[in-house]
Amino acid sequence: MKARNELQFSLSINGIPVKVGKALQEAIADKITDVGENLKLFEVLATSPCMEVRKSIARKDTQSKQIIETLIDDECASVVNVLTGNRDALKLMSEDQVLHIISQGDSEIVNNLSCGLDKLAECDTCRIAERLSTYPDPMVREQLTWKWCHGTTPKNIIKKLTQDSDPDVAAAAKEALGES
Repeated sequence: MKARNELQFSLSINGIPVKVGKALQEAIADKITDVGENLKLFEVLATSPCMEVRKSIARKDTQSKQIIETLIDDECASVVNVLTGNRDALKLMSEDQVLHIISQGDSEIVNNLSCGLDKLAECDTCRIAERLSTYPDPMVREQLTWKWCHGTTPKNIIKKLTQDSDPDVAAAAKEALGES
């Protein structure tokens, strides 16, 4: 679990101080313009003790390796779920980070990786697809057959999935190969 910082917000309107609680912090994180010039601010907000602030940052298109490193092991699975569902974040994830996420065993999060296999720019996607092809949740394995249609999952893995223990996964693999 990553250490969270108590963020110090200072806000005044025409010299009148405004107390900034979690609701305003969430609104700031959610509404701040998603542009590169705000990247340093996003990196600070990613360390917030407030889960909703971290989720807002995980949702942003403007990402950095520092944000990924901060949020990848978040104690709140919904933060990691949002992060792995973000195509821009997937582009920055290292292969070690992706394999670590898979080893954590949260099927919803791993399915996000499977859906975004084609976005994992820093990874050997063949190696990741091979690992996903043996994942216990059949939905993750079936997702690989859909990625075959988009040229991401290697053909040998799809062929292997035609023999999957789950009949729906096997049927999807056969259909992907035009064997149904």
